[in-house]
Amino acid sequence: MIEAMQGFDSFLNDVIKTWKSPGGGIAVVKDGEIVYSAGCGFRDQEKQLPLTPDSIFAIGSTSKAFSAASIGILVDEGKLEWDKPIRYYIPEFRMVDRVASEYLSVRDMLCHRSGLARHDLAWYHRKMTRRDLLKLLACLEPNESFRNRWQYQNIIYGTTGLVVEAVTGKTWEDFVQERILNPLGMTSTNFSVTVSEQSDNFCYPYLEHEDNILRIPFANLDALGPAGSINSTLNDMCKWMALNLNRGKLGDTQIVSEASMGQIHRPQMVVLDDSPLSFKDTDSSETYGMAWGIYDYRGVEAWEHTGGIDGFATEVFLVPEHNLGVVSFTNMSTGAPMAIARTAIDRILGFEPIDWSARFKDSYDKAMAGAKEGAKAPRQEGTHPSHPVEDYAGKFEHPGYGDIEFVMKEGALTVLFRDWEIPLQHVHYDVFDGELPVLGIYLKFTFEMDDKGNIERVSSPLDPMVKPIVFTRVPDEGMKQRGFLEQFEGEYELMGQTLKIALKGECTLCASGPGMPEMELVPYRGTTFTLKGMEVVSLEFKMNGGEKAKEMVMTQPGAVMTAKRKE
Repeated sequence: MIEAMQGFDSFLNDVIKTWKSPGGGIAVVKDGEIVYSAGCGFRDQEKQLPLTPDSIFAIGSTSKAFSAASIGILVDEGKLEWDKPIRYYIPEFRMVDRVASEYLSVRDMLCHRSGLARHDLAWYHRKMTRRDLLKLLACLEPNESFRNRWQYQNIIYGTTGLVVEAVTGKTWEDFVQERILNPLGMTSTNFSVTVSEQSDNFCYPYLEHEDNILRIPFANLDALGPAGSINSTLNDMCKWMALNLNRGKLGDTQIVSEASMGQIHRPQMVVLDDSPLSFKDTDSSETYGMAWGIYDYRGVEAWEHTGGIDGFATEVFLVPEHNLGVVSFTNMSTGAPMAIARTAIDRILGFEPIDWSARFKDSYDKAMAGAKEGAKAPRQEGTHPSHPVEDYAGKFEHPGYGDIEFVMKEGALTVLFRDWEIPLQHVHYDVFDGELPVLGIYLKFTFEMDDKGNIERVSSPLDPMVKPIVFTRVPDEGMKQRGFLEQFEGEYELMGQTLKIALKGECTLCASGPGMPEMELVPYRGTTFTLKGMEVVSLEFKMNGGEKAKEMVMTQPGAVMTAKRKE
C-alpha cells in the first residue's frame, strides 16, 4: 500500500455508513500495479456476508468503454471504419431522423451525438432482444438535430453489439471475452447477472426507501449488453484500468492499438453545463470521448465514467499523466463512489483535501428530492374525473415504449408497467399519478377522450427531454378472436347496395362492396369497428340476441345509416 492510502479503510467505512449503503469498495492501480484494494460492509446484508475486492458487482455504464475498445480492435483489423455509416454494416438500421439513418457512424454512436434523447423507459425493465432495440430506434422521436448536441443514449450503445456481430459473426459478449477479458486475465468478469448469481461471491443490489434498506431484484441488461451489462470485481477492474492507462498495451502485447486508444480517449463532443455528466465542481468544461468523460480535474487531465443500475453505483477515474486509476462502487444507488474515488485521487496527488462525500451527498439529496417533487403533479382541489374510474382501465400501447395497462385493484386505479405495479391517486380532472420507488420519482398519467367521449389515449412525461409519450388504447383481445368475428360475417343491404363483411385470415374482418376496394375493419370496442385509414367511419354490429348480427350501423361525418343483414 502506498503511504497516501494509510487509514483509508476508516474513511471508506465512514462514507459507506453516511450513504447507508450495505457495502462498497475501492481499488487503486498505479504504474500498472494494484497499490490499494479494499471492500467494506456487506455483499449480502441479510446474511452478513462481507464484501471483498473479489466480490462481483454490476459496473453499469462503465461497460461502454469495453464496447469502445472492441470497436477499436475491429478498426485496427480493417473490419470497421470510425466514420463509415452504420447502414453499411447493418442495412436495416433506421431512425426517425432520415439524416441520422443515412449517416450515423460508429463514432457518432460511441460519443452520444445521434440527436436522440435517452428514452430509457423504452427499454428499462423490459424483456427484449438486441434486435428489438434496433427496431426501437425507428419509433423514437429525436429532440435534437443529428450531431448537434451531446446526449447520453443507451439504446444506441446497445446496438453497437450488432455492429460487432455483423463484421465478426460473433456476439459482442464472445468477442469481448476472447479479445479483452481473456488476455487481461479478468476471470471473474461476466456479461449477465444470471452468471453472477452462480458465483459464491456476488453482491446483492439494495435500495433505500422511506428510511428502509431493501434488497431489490437484479436488473437484467442482457439485451442492452454493450451499454451496461458487465459485472466485475475491483481486482479485475484494475487490470482493465491498467490497459487504458498503458494505451492499450499489456506487457509486450498491444491488445488495442495506441492509435485507436488515442481516438477513444480524445475529446469528441463538448458536454453542456446542464448535462447530467457535467461536473460543476471543476472550473473546466467537460468533453466526451468514446465512452469516457474527459476534463480537467484540479489541474490534471481526467478520464472518467460513472455506472448506475438498480442497486449499484460505480465510478472509474483515470489520471493518465500520473498513470493512476481508481475504481469504486457501492451495492446501492448512491453518489458515494464519486466521493470515494476523488478523495483517493486527492490523497495520492497531494491535493488540498475536499469533503467530497458531504458535497456529493448534498447535491444527491437535492437532486433526488427535486426529481420526486418535480414529477408529482400539482393538485387542484374540488375536481373529479370526467368518467367513472373504471373507464380508465384497459391496455394502451406505444410503438417504441410498448404496452402499459391500467386495472382496478381494491377499488383503486393501478398501473401495470413492466414488472411494476403502481397504485395511482387522482390528481385532478383526468390526471393521475403514483410513485415508482426504484427510481424515486412519481409517474404522471393524463387520459384523453376521442370524439365519441371514450377514454382513448393516455400520455406520460417519461423522458423530460421530449414531449409526453402518448399511448393509444388497445382493443380487448376478444375482439381479435375468430369465434367473435364470425358472428359479423355476411351480406348487408345498405341503400340498395350490398356490403359484404368477411373474414380474411384468422382474425381480420374486411368490408367490400360495389365501387369500393376491400377495406380492413379495425377493432374499436364492444362490437364496433373503424375502417383502417378512414377512422372517422365506424361500423357497429347489432346482435339482438341471435348468433349472427342482425344489422350494422355505419356512422360517418354527417350521416348515420343502418344496414340490415340479408337472410
